Amino acid sequence: MKKSILNLGKALNKAKQKQINGGGRYIICSMEMGECPCNCFWDHSQCVMDKTVIAQPCH
Repeated sequence: MKKSILNLGKALNKAKQKQINGGGRYIICSMEMGECPCNCFWDHSQCVMDKTVIAQPCH
């Protein structure tokens, strides 16, 4: 069964993977009561979270 699942479709190249996953480094966060939520920061005009940083627990 594992082989049949692994053989579905074809492998995606790096460009296709970026297209599906967004490819950018940042994810836009929703504002909470006018502020950036925990693990997000203000970047020029919006709250964003860096996908390359492991999220820390909020206090």
